Amino acid sequence: MGPGVRGERAKEWRLVDHVAKAAQFRDVVHGRARELASTSDRPADGVGVALPRIERTDDAAGYHYAAVDAAIDRVRRVATLTIRAPGIGTASFAASAIQRVRPL
Repeated sequence: MGPGVRGERAKEWRLVDHVAKAAQFRDVVHGRARELASTSDRPADGVGVALPRIERTDDAAGYHYAAVDAAIDRVRRVATLTIRAPGIGTASFAASAIQRVRPL
């Protein structure tokens, strides 16, 4: 066993809520999503928020989005996140916050 915490131990330590084998992962995720959605008080015919495609570029240094960079140091096994704040006169704070959080 390599470094890290195995699934059942992670659940025991309350690091995760559920554990699924790779072959079952998609079905487990869909099942949990349906289960959580069934507890919502949102109207069934409610209209969701349209989120545009997130543009990303990848290179040897890491992953780069419009407002977020993830610089990867593979030797040290460290990722450094840089989140750029909006400039003066830019979109509303709410829209700006969504733009910065979505890539994460």
